[in-house]
Amino acid sequence: MQGLKFRRQMPLGPYTVDFCCPEATLVIEIDSIYHAGCQDHDARRDRELESRGYRVLRISAGDVVTNLEGILTTIARIAAERIKSKS
Repeated sequence: MQGLKFRRQMPLGPYTVDFCCPEATLVIEIDSIYHAGCQDHDARRDRELESRGYRVLRISAGDVVTNLEGILTTIARIAAERIKSKS
């Protein structure tokens, strides 16, 4: 992924995120069917992470299975944009 380094299960404040690219201040959350009904909690969590300067990208687990290449392309594009905007 263009030399980007991601950490899995990374603690950020009171939360542990699925994946994080610290260089791009990008958080990737994979949402499964178990997230149904958790929209309020997820929204609060996203706001907290965004207040720390992170962009949160939520991806459904189903999309990971059916469109992995497209998701990886999107993640790489967003990460590159964020890194570029910092310089």
